[in-house]
Amino acid sequence: MLFSLIAEATESDFKSELERNKPISWLKSVSAFANGIGGTLFFGVGNDNSIIGLDDAQSDADFISCRIKDRITPHEIYGAARERAEKNSYRDEKTAGI
Repeated sequence: MLFSLIAEATESDFKSELERNKPISWLKSVSAFANGIGGTLFFGVGNDNSIIGLDDAQSDADFISCRIKDRITPHEIYGAARERAEKNSYRDEKTAGI
């Protein structure tokens, strides 16, 4: 239901999976959101809004947080939330910047 109301745009981006070997692929989106008006990065969601889910959302959330802290400076203040749809999906959202 929620994803029928959201599309990929300037303030949202969908990633079907977390690319651990190529974090630059999604860190670019995090950086763009941090340098703009903010945004939401949805992991486990296909470009067609289909819910794919993640195998281990907690492990993926920890990995995302570590990569953002390691690779993006100055450090942004961001919030991360795990949402449940048909399957677990993960959302990483910038909530404020410094």
